[in-house]
Amino acid sequence: MISLENMLVRITQQDVVYRRYLTHDHRSFIPDFGVYIKVPGPKGDVEYRSLSRQLVMFCVERRKAWRMLQSKAGVENQEYKAQRSILADVDAGKISREDFFARAEELMKERLPSTAKEAPRPEKPAPVAAAKTPANGSETVSKSRESEAPSPASPAPAAVAQMSATVSETVSQSRESETSEVVVAMAAEVTVVREAENESGDWEQSVQLRLMELDVDPGNDTDLRLRKRAGN
Repeated sequence: MISLENMLVRITQQDVVYRRYLTHDHRSFIPDFGVYIKVPGPKGDVEYRSLSRQLVMFCVERRKAWRMLQSKAGVENQEYKAQRSILADVDAGKISREDFFARAEELMKERLPSTAKEAPRPEKPAPVAAAKTPANGSETVSKSRESEAPSPASPAPAAVAQMSATVSETVSQSRESETSEVVVAMAAEVTVVREAENESGDWEQSVQLRLMELDVDPGNDTDLRLRKRAGN
């Protein structure tokens, strides 16, 4: 069986597009369930799992997508350049297929000298020591603030009782004055109504008396006028 790392050096996305992975004589041939990976077991030991052909092709496609993302971001993938140079030597016959299949991973590491050399790391700046404030000073400031804070004035209980009594007396007096005003208004209204009734009765009586004094009789007056006209 072939390890996944070795198989990924042999094949490219272009081999998948042109279906070269199905040709037995081609370097990118993927045997179905002929590629394996190493995984940690439940007891901590190493276990081997075989992969299907589709899963290997999925790994190739994901690698291609990652490389395209890096190229769009302006990052040059050194592994891609090393793989291209190795495959070009294999296709040209400079590297035998047996040697390539046996040490594909080693050839990839040999073509990556820039990644082996670690770039010098920048020196870490010295940590700035935080200024420690004296504990006595903080306690003094807190105590002074507490002493400066004004305490709310609490009224004496006697003054509060006196104020409540005054308010109750004022309310009772206002209520009594309101009731007395209502009673006076009602009495005045009754008096006015009675006066109006008395005035209407007195007026009728005065009219009747006036008619009696004048001895006005509309019917008799008309009879007298007719008699005088007939006698003439």
